[in-house]
Amino acid sequence: MRKSIYISIIFSLCVLGVQFSARAGTISPDLQLVLEGASPDQEIDVIVFLTEQVDLKALVDTKTLKDKSLLRSEIITELKIKADKTQKELLKFLDDKKAKKTLSFWIFNGLAVTVRADLIPELAVRPEVAEVRLDFAILLSDPMPATAATPEWNIDAIGAPQLWDLGFTGQGLVIANMDTGVDVNHSDLYPRWRGGTNSWFDPYGQWANPHDSHPAGHGTGTMGVMVGGDATGTSIGVAPGAQWIAVKMFDDAGEAPVSAIHQSFQWLLDPDGDPYTDDAPDVVNNSWGYRNWPDICYLEFQQDIQALKASEIAVIFSAGNEGPGSATSISPANNPESFAVGAVSSTLDIAGYSSR
Repeated sequence: MRKSIYISIIFSLCVLGVQFSARAGTISPDLQLVLEGASPDQEIDVIVFLTEQVDLKALVDTKTLKDKSLLRSEIITELKIKADKTQKELLKFLDDKKAKKTLSFWIFNGLAVTVRADLIPELAVRPEVAEVRLDFAILLSDPMPATAATPEWNIDAIGAPQLWDLGFTGQGLVIANMDTGVDVNHSDLYPRWRGGTNSWFDPYGQWANPHDSHPAGHGTGTMGVMVGGDATGTSIGVAPGAQWIAVKMFDDAGEAPVSAIHQSFQWLLDPDGDPYTDDAPDVVNNSWGYRNWPDICYLEFQQDIQALKASEIAVIFSAGNEGPGSATSISPANNPESFAVGAVSSTLDIAGYSSR
């Protein structure tokens, strides 16, 4: 289990408001707590945020591009230029210090790296570094409870068939999810996979082609709700005319380190690595969150979400399955830039498990 224990540590810090004034703004409280119990030579996975970041709002405001693909190209290019120009000295420093597993990001200007505990204070005070945070893993939430209703009641409830009758089935759009993967052989999904190396991403390198490692097919299920067809005799998807691509955000053990989530968001913004090809999705669904921290707004992925939204990609999150109590929303669904989705039962009442 990869550092999953740190979830409870951070939760305690958020609730108790613990502060470390000596390192405020340079080392996050959760990482400081880990350092206090670490030996000097202990290797720790961290996320480094650089001081210089692209002002996405200012960038978008200066653009008069009406073509969505051109706007995305401009944003991706600016993000990559900023990272390339400002990370060089830091990368050299880390290389000289024998740091391991260094991974650069451009969706936000930063990197993931494994370093000795005694190097982290030196890293944090470098002039180009804004903050060093702990890279820990979250666990996949339990799937939402099943209902006794027939599969198509939810499609009827939102009026999708009426839109289909008007000719709107999602045609021409690409839908993505960040989840446990997708079973590409599912009869309702295979015809809708876009296909190619720019249509599937596994940051762990465990599966070369779309695959769902979850026993109950969590990611396959969420993709089915979005774009599934009617091969099994009932219409299961809202937008059966759309194509899909997917990110296997959780590894085969059901864990997702912060660094892998950043990788996943970054891949979605530029799947083939060429900013001048328009292969990003139009919508990305995220049926995951920090369920151990209800009513806490965790902003680790704020810049990733901002970058996708600036590129006119709709970013959707499950509000969480932590209801029915009040103040049970979870992050990133409760982030300011997110669009959170709750759940209703077949009688259209708010589902008991749906977060409030």
